Amino acid sequence: VSSKSCFDRPNAIEDAAEMREYIRSLPDAITANQQKIDKVMSDYELLEDFYYNLSTDDFNAKWTCFAWPAKIDDLIERTNENLTQDEERFSKILSSDQANFEDKMD
Repeated sequence: VSSKSCFDRPNAIEDAAEMREYIRSLPDAITANQQKIDKVMSDYELLEDFYYNLSTDDFNAKWTCFAWPAKIDDLIERTNENLTQDEERFSKILSSDQANFEDKMD
């Protein structure tokens, strides 16, 4: 599962479970990298203290680094909402399939 697949809707309950497991690992990955992010932001602040003009690429890198944890949190929230809807859909499909099976058995 990757960030790209967080935008994809699961095709089965197993896919949804795998995606939930992946999502649960993301906060730990962010926390593990937060020290690096803080260091980078501190370095950029030091450059600003000396009125160093950042290149466009450096400026974009700074704000990308700053914004990604919040973007990931937003993605997690939206994906969890979608997964809840998908799980409800899978549950309805399962109930319908069970009812059809029971009808065939009678």
